[in-house]
Amino acid sequence: MGKIISTVAGGIDDAVNGIVSTVTNVGATAAQLATLASNFAVPAPLKENLALRQGYAVGMHKAASKSMILGDDPQDIGPLIKSTLKAALAKSQSVFTATYVGDTGVRSDNGLVQNYCGTGGGAEPGQPAVDAAIAQLKAQLAQNFNNWQFPTDDTMMSSMAQTMVLEVFNKAGAGDSSVGTYSISTNQSIDWTLTYGLFSVSVSPSTQALVYAFSAAFNSGF
Repeated sequence: MGKIISTVAGGIDDAVNGIVSTVTNVGATAAQLATLASNFAVPAPLKENLALRQGYAVGMHKAASKSMILGDDPQDIGPLIKSTLKAALAKSQSVFTATYVGDTGVRSDNGLVQNYCGTGGGAEPGQPAVDAAIAQLKAQLAQNFNNWQFPTDDTMMSSMAQTMVLEVFNKAGAGDSSVGTYSISTNQSIDWTLTYGLFSVSVSPSTQALVYAFSAAFNSGF
């Protein structure tokens, strides 16, 4: 899967700088990041008036257009990655709110997967790349849940990590989101959303990175 770099764990700036230093086609990478940011964009609330919505749309268009024309300086890529990370986080939180109405205590994390090496369609447990990714994501989920004071259980961590890895491996592309609920007991569960997308880093050798954002809430039953 590559190496997961979480903003919760730290090291995101080093990860971004590492990607920037290895980008071989700045224009193509910038265009892919702009596409991801556009696909992750959360629509302006309907309660806002037309003028505000138009201003939001114009702003998004200008931001995307600016991203699309960047193409000469590799240092332009760093800010684009960070803005795409923010867009993914906003998307994950928006999907969560729309899917799990009434959930409270929602916590979120986002980050990058360096040197992403998913299997594409047909990913299944038992494949070496899939099992390695599950083990790594399981450890990251456990760290997040401990930080957020959510329940942690080995079976739960394994199940959730497997579901998420298979979703990402089979669906990752120009921006997608997955949702799920893990039932701990008859009245306790963890709801989650995961937003993710790929962008190219280098052509030869061909390498990619994955942007992700994760949101979750623990329903205690009280």
